[in-house]
Amino acid sequence: MASKEFLNKILADNSVEAKYYMEYGRFLANHLCHGVIALYKLGASEDKIADFAKAYAAEKLELRDQGPTQKAQDDRGSEAKSEKDIAAIFGKRTR
Repeated sequence: MASKEFLNKILADNSVEAKYYMEYGRFLANHLCHGVIALYKLGASEDKIADFAKAYAAEKLELRDQGPTQKAQDDRGSEAKSEKDIAAIFGKRTR
């Protein structure tokens, strides 16, 4: 079974803040951390959890500094920074 220290490290290393976008592939949701926690709760080994995280990320996710999500943010100029900005764009997502 994986240690809590390992769990905390793999979650921090693969978080949406640190490495990957929350969405990928035209609005699909990143569930990497969900899968890691589920495997941990099921008693999976550190190797099994690390293998899952590596495979999931390689198959599905966009790195924060690459891919279409980054280009869209670059084109837009910046991300919303306040609740007022968020309210102004809420519900106006385009494909």
